[in-house]
Amino acid sequence: MDSPPGTRYFDAKLDDRVEETILPRQNKSRTHVRFPEPHDPEPRNTQQRDTHGKGRGWAEGKKSRGIEKRRRVTRTEMKAKYASLAAEYEEEKQSADARISDQSGIIANLENDKDRLQEQNTAQQALVAELEKKLVKTNKTVEQQKKLISQQEKALAGMAMKLALGDLDDDTEVRPKVERD
Repeated sequence: MDSPPGTRYFDAKLDDRVEETILPRQNKSRTHVRFPEPHDPEPRNTQQRDTHGKGRGWAEGKKSRGIEKRRRVTRTEMKAKYASLAAEYEEEKQSADARISDQSGIIANLENDKDRLQEQNTAQQALVAELEKKLVKTNKTVEQQKKLISQQEKALAGMAMKLALGDLDDDTEVRPKVERD
């Protein structure tokens, strides 16, 4: 092989002995020649990588390593964010306070209605008790009247029998027996 340095045979099987010239590298910053990559290249290292919180897989985590990884939030943006959160909090607090005051008013009205109804119930119970006492007295009077009527009927029946028999004296008076309490 009498080839000049920097050359080698491309294919030993060729009859015409075509030679390929290898040129020294011209760009020292690149360590390898870049070829167009296929659409879904497999990772060169098949070892599992920690991709927790980085997305779908190894390539997703690799993408987020640059400046675009996280935009720094400025102090004015943070102040604006906190001011908007404070405004939302105050708005919700005011609406909650309004709801609480409305519900407190409703509760106070219900308690007043409850007290009024309890007073009415007490008055009605007193009236019912008084009416029951009157009813008991009336029932006693009715029972006494029934007893008196039955006694008078018995006395009249007895007098009618005596009259029918002729044993009645002229001075006999019909006196009903009255029971006293």
